[in-house]
Amino acid sequence: MDEKKVFFGSLPFKLACALLVGTILGLILNGLGETPTVIGILHVVVTAKYIVSQFIGFCVPLIVIGFIAPSITKLGSNASRMLGVALVIAYISSIGAAFFSTINGFLILPHLNIDPAVEGLLELPELTFQLNIPPIMSVITALFFSVTVGLAAVWNNSVTIKNILDEF
Repeated sequence: MDEKKVFFGSLPFKLACALLVGTILGLILNGLGETPTVIGILHVVVTAKYIVSQFIGFCVPLIVIGFIAPSITKLGSNASRMLGVALVIAYISSIGAAFFSTINGFLILPHLNIDPAVEGLLELPELTFQLNIPPIMSVITALFFSVTVGLAAVWNNSVTIKNILDEF
């Protein structure tokens, strides 16, 4: 396949383009002021943003279960040992990342010139329509569930559970 098609069709490129278009449209709408058309567009955007974020929040725990649990079952008999090593590496890297960000925050942030003024920006309107879609469980619960079900399926050689997780 052509490398240009791969690059321009990739998700990061599409996200960067959407970010650029959204920024430009936001600047244009802010420049137009508080006209009825702008307020109407903002009502639609704010409501769509809320509904999409609710849907994504609902799907994330299910995606975690759908990817983590079957992956653990495919590790086979070494799953416990590999998960233990991965857990230690993740914990150490998390501590390292926390220290790294703290040190950089103290070194870099005091030297940045950040203007907290927000004069001239439009106030976002209230939601026109609210569709609450609560997630089935938290992401941490989904992660813990995935690990325990995946390990249980491996330890018990449960072909049925492995097949269900693969289908999920």
